[in-house]
Amino acid sequence: MKRLFILAFALVLASCASKPAGYRDASVPMQAVVGFQPELAARLWDEVAAIGRQPGGQWLMVLSGGAVLNVTAPGITGQMSPMGPGRLSLNGREVRVLWVDTAYRTLVLAAVDGTFATVLNDGPDLPADRAQVVREILDWNGFDLNQLR
Repeated sequence: MKRLFILAFALVLASCASKPAGYRDASVPMQAVVGFQPELAARLWDEVAAIGRQPGGQWLMVLSGGAVLNVTAPGITGQMSPMGPGRLSLNGREVRVLWVDTAYRTLVLAAVDGTFATVLNDGPDLPADRAQVVREILDWNGFDLNQLR
């Protein structure tokens, strides 16, 4: 009986533990675009929407040494190195390519820990059809769409 009480108490404590920070449901598996081609992402992007960070400004991605992208963006400077198909390391943090349209006009990146997602576009105006796809992709990957700015 004492063991049962200790087990029940441990379960209650575990359920009270703080949940990790983030804007997504961690129980939802996060996808990655397997055919992502870094050389096609090397360009100047407008950040048109984001979760977990203030959107706006531009992201400059410059190809450096194979598939490594040097990134300069508001609050971010560093390298994105490939970890696997559609999986990148941005300054040691795993980021996934959730979606890119076939013409590389819109790109959605997200941190695996759920602390941010960003929507990059080839101009400041995201067309309605791609905006809808972005919402669906973020939702599919467990992000809280109420946080999309």
